[in-house]
Amino acid sequence: MYANPYRVSNKEVWGCWEKNPNTSPEEKLYFRHFFDKFVNLALSRYEYDGLPDEIPPRMLNSYLLWNGMCLFKKEPITGLYGVFGVNLVGEPDIYGIPTDWIAYAMNGQYYEQTDKEESALIFARPFAVPEIHSIILHAQSLAEKKASTRVNVIQQRTPVVISGDSTQKLSIDNFIQKWVKNIPFIKAKNDLRKQIQIDTIDLKVQPIFNELDTAAQREIAECLADLGIEASGVEKPERLVSAETSYNDGEIELTRNGNLATIQRGLDAINEMYGLNIHVRFNSKMVTPINRPDVFGTTQNNKNNTLENNGNGTLENNGNGTLESEVE
Repeated sequence: MYANPYRVSNKEVWGCWEKNPNTSPEEKLYFRHFFDKFVNLALSRYEYDGLPDEIPPRMLNSYLLWNGMCLFKKEPITGLYGVFGVNLVGEPDIYGIPTDWIAYAMNGQYYEQTDKEESALIFARPFAVPEIHSIILHAQSLAEKKASTRVNVIQQRTPVVISGDSTQKLSIDNFIQKWVKNIPFIKAKNDLRKQIQIDTIDLKVQPIFNELDTAAQREIAECLADLGIEASGVEKPERLVSAETSYNDGEIELTRNGNLATIQRGLDAINEMYGLNIHVRFNSKMVTPINRPDVFGTTQNNKNNTLENNGNGTLENNGNGTLESEVE
């Protein structure tokens, strides 16, 4: 049932996309590259203070990412705390949450029925649907864009079709070899075209790999925004004002704060039940409008002077009343 390293069924994660005969090997490699990249970033988002040493933070984040929820309980025999996957069964309460819970471990050998009197649930976000589905969607889209980019780049090397009869095969092969070796000038006789009777067809392949790269960059920014991670999907060679670099800050802030509040609500129930003091925070120390709104806000003394990020980790005042950041 499990033929991939992520311990979930093939049908749930990959669907029929990877088995599609029209999917190229390059697309599959690109998909796995972006999928692994986004999963790694998602597992690195949250840090915990006061989490018991026996619980790896990675496993807590893994359950939240793949299942949208997890269960926290203390084992009566060992006296150790643990996080587990959970199946919700039984009659729902007035808020629609089933009252009977079945905890299970990753090894498939641990199952135990419990309830809210003995354990606590932690949900990953307000709408308890696993975020892994969004990652799969973006990884598939990026795989298609990157594979298309590669094809377009290769087409720039062979924009012309050469045709001729079988007697001219050697001459055509010699021409191709010279092109492959990047020889800038090819010597030929004056009546070459008449003698070897070679025809050419211009495929008129337009170089659109820059547009595809821009679309891929925006797709990456959208995926990161879905995860509450700041990223700009705007590609522009000159300076960008804050309105251009922070066009989706509202979405990122709400996503991040909503997820953190939902997780902390579950941790608060754990703290009250077991006398612990666990808190979650977002793993980001960058000086940004979302992380440090106090720094980027206007001061009371001079509302026209704002702070500029010069790209080296410090802030400068540009004195013109706008927020700007350097984009290399």
